[in-house]
Order: sequence, then C-alpha cells, then structure tokens
Amino acid sequence: MLRREFFSFAAAGVAAAPQNAETEAIDVAGLIEQIDKTIRREVPGVTRVEIIHDPANRKMPLMIAAFCD
Repeated sequence: MLRREFFSFAAAGVAAAPQNAETEAIDVAGLIEQIDKTIRREVPGVTRVEIIHDPANRKMPLMIAAFCD
C-alpha cells in the first residue's frame, strides 16, 4: 500500500535556502543531504529516500520520495 506524506519541515529547509543565486551559490548536494537526514529523523520506518533535482523542469524542479520497504 502506498502512502503519501507531505513534508512541511523539509519544505521549510528548502525555503530557508538563499533566494538570490547570483549573490550566493547554493550547495544543492548539502541541502539534499539535510533533507534526507530530516525525513529519516521525522518519519519513523523510512528505509530509503530518493531526491531528484532538475532545475530545468519548471513544473517539478525537486521531487522527494521516501520509502518504507
């Protein structure tokens, strides 16, 4: 059975990232690592987290999937 969870705490971490990419480079790899750790800490039973980042796709630039295998 599939269950969807909406990670408002993960979204808050992304929103806290610098908004102006010209003035400060965003460490996407570090941000993805933080999101992974936060999801595993906040949602018990998560065994695998997949984070896909595609800045060229304006409809879905960031997708987070957490699995309980």
